[in-house]
Amino acid sequence: MSEQYLESGRPQLRPKPALTNGPKNAFQRAVHQLTSRLAQLTPSLNQLIHISIDIPAIDLLGWLADNPHPEQSYWQNRDSQFALAGLDRALVIEATEFSQVDRVMADIKTALEQASSIGTGAVFLGGIGFDSGMTGPWQAFKAVSFQAPLCFVQQRHGQFELGFNLYSATRSSWHQQTKRLTQLLAGLCFDTPPKPVAKNAIVHRQDSLSLAAWRDRVAQTLSAIANGQIQKAVLARRVDLRLAHAANLPDLLSRWRDLNPASFSFLLSQSGTRFLGCSPERLFVRRHQRLDTEAIAGTLPRGRNRADDLFYGRQLLTDPKLRREHRLVSDFIGQQLAPFCTEIDTEHKAHVLKLSAIQHLCQPIQANLQPGVANHQLVQALHPTPAVCGYPRQAAKDLIDRLEPVERGWYSGAVGVVSDAGAEFAVAIRSALCRDNRLFCYSGVGIVDGSVAEQEWYELESKLQTLLELIEQ
Repeated sequence: MSEQYLESGRPQLRPKPALTNGPKNAFQRAVHQLTSRLAQLTPSLNQLIHISIDIPAIDLLGWLADNPHPEQSYWQNRDSQFALAGLDRALVIEATEFSQVDRVMADIKTALEQASSIGTGAVFLGGIGFDSGMTGPWQAFKAVSFQAPLCFVQQRHGQFELGFNLYSATRSSWHQQTKRLTQLLAGLCFDTPPKPVAKNAIVHRQDSLSLAAWRDRVAQTLSAIANGQIQKAVLARRVDLRLAHAANLPDLLSRWRDLNPASFSFLLSQSGTRFLGCSPERLFVRRHQRLDTEAIAGTLPRGRNRADDLFYGRQLLTDPKLRREHRLVSDFIGQQLAPFCTEIDTEHKAHVLKLSAIQHLCQPIQANLQPGVANHQLVQALHPTPAVCGYPRQAAKDLIDRLEPVERGWYSGAVGVVSDAGAEFAVAIRSALCRDNRLFCYSGVGIVDGSVAEQEWYELESKLQTLLELIEQ
């Protein structure tokens, strides 16, 4: 995320407070000052209050691990220039239908414009489902949900802040929220010595599809392609795991990101159910009127040695099937953005994006937005892309609804952050849903003319390989 995205365009109401004398430790001083400021606040109804204070550098995922809470949240962008870790929720803006994403984004925009900020300004984080279906393990989630954390640590361009957000519609809820926040601040832990993480194990695995059932669904998809109904459909599979004990998710996500540092990492909670992932794919980043997105499609494994790896990389760049699959995504993005842009640059050459276990074909796309284009218009135009749904979009989605045995929930949806200067979203792939000691892991593959069911089955498994290995390390 660039500085233009991160820095608010509005003047701050007051200079950012500096740390003052008080308790010895710098973190304790920050907590002490925030607690004092909280005590001085008078109820301010229907207005988002944001206060943040500079603190020394800290590992945000380590901070979450040190401060367990049923409503934890986390986001770090791909270039590590922005990260946000939150405890509890001050303001939640959500909807039960994807069609209401315009109302959600409008409400976020209003809350940010009317906010009273001391510090760098509030940021909402959250996500959007693949569609509106939220059944089974996804029952706690809404189709669209964003939040301003009650208490948070954030990092912007290497500068760290501790802060809080408040929002209440009544005096009663104001007092309840400030009481929760006071208790949270009093119990915060910082930079505690690392604790050994108990070794975990997968004690049971159940796939949502057998190989035979998978072959049948691929055959039906290829038939739809041959009949001209679609050009591509992305089919997904869920793998349900029961672990020996509940996973330490901040630790798991930290190790996952270490293996794929050029990825977006996220952790979002709803009533004790958590969705986490380490996605290589950007949906878009918006900095005022500047838009960056990308076309990612085509997958091959990493090689066992350097020669193997280079061979697979060259194959990504030259294989007609993989190039055709990638072109569908690139053309779709250009077509969808055209009504909202004064200029679109799709001339960048595709390159190979290498992850720990697999590699993809990736093409950057840049655009300048017309005045007045809203975030929800970009979300509705791009989500879901052919990389996670297919093409044409609605026909592919209808086929997915008929063939897939489980709801995707937020898998292959969009997760990200929104501020008053821009927004950034990742495609929610390489992800899993967790509740207690159960993990629901998702992977998907694109089916196009020439796809072979057994090869695509292997790709499904290869996309889970990193997470499965991390669980038992």
